Amino acid sequence: MKKFFVLVWGLTAMLESVATGREPIKASEILLPIGNHGYQISVLTLSQISIRDFETLNGSQLGLNGKVVFKLAQKKLKKNLSG
Repeated sequence: MKKFFVLVWGLTAMLESVATGREPIKASEILLPIGNHGYQISVLTLSQISIRDFETLNGSQLGLNGKVVFKLAQKKLKKNLSG
C-alpha cells in the first residue's frame, strides 16, 4: 500500500510540474502497472475507479487503513487533474 501511495503522490507531483510551454499530457495516455498480473490502467481511470475494482485488478484486499489512503490519494489526484 505504501508503494501505491508513493506512486500516486509522485504522479501528482509530476502533473503539477509539467511545463506550460508544451502540449498538456492527457491523463488517459499515462498508463500505470497494477498488481502482479501485468494489468495497466490510465491515471484518469485510477482517479475514477472504485475500491472494489482496484482490489480485483490488484489481486489483494485492502484493509480499512488502505481504503482510507486510497480514497485520499484518489481525491488528491482528481483535484490535480482538474486544476
